[in-house]
Amino acid sequence: MRKTNEIEDLKLGRLTSSEAARLLMVSRTLLYDLEKDGWIARSAPDEWSVVPLVRGFARYLKDRARRAMQVGTLSALQSAKAKQIEMRTAREAGDMMPVQQSLAFVTEVIGRAKSTFDSVPARCFFHDLTNRAIVRREVDQALNEMAKHYEALGNELLGKAEKV
Repeated sequence: MRKTNEIEDLKLGRLTSSEAARLLMVSRTLLYDLEKDGWIARSAPDEWSVVPLVRGFARYLKDRARRAMQVGTLSALQSAKAKQIEMRTAREAGDMMPVQQSLAFVTEVIGRAKSTFDSVPARCFFHDLTNRAIVRREVDQALNEMAKHYEALGNELLGKAEKV
């Protein structure tokens, strides 16, 4: 921890504009802009006191970080509002339907297709039971593969719908 007299010694420290800019790791132009904006002040022409210079620069950095955080929060809020408006507009235009309704429609279509495919082996091989069994096995395998695929898609849609 610093002693009081060491801080007093720093208060006596004076820097030129070039030295101050190097100390703060900024350009002289930014140094002058910070002065113009009231963050820091010269103690004399081309002379800067170390402690007020560093404290002013620290206040500037804190303020900049605070503003950046506010901008990030506002940006996220604006994105959420835009998405909400987009969804409301689509819903009002009739461009959307609830996920459950979509899944019910798909289930109906796939169910009808399955019942149609189930009758194919019997229609093609009325008396030939061996070939009927072979075709039945292939149709069942194709239907099972389709069922797995559509189940995965449905779960993905439901997952997305829950996030909204």
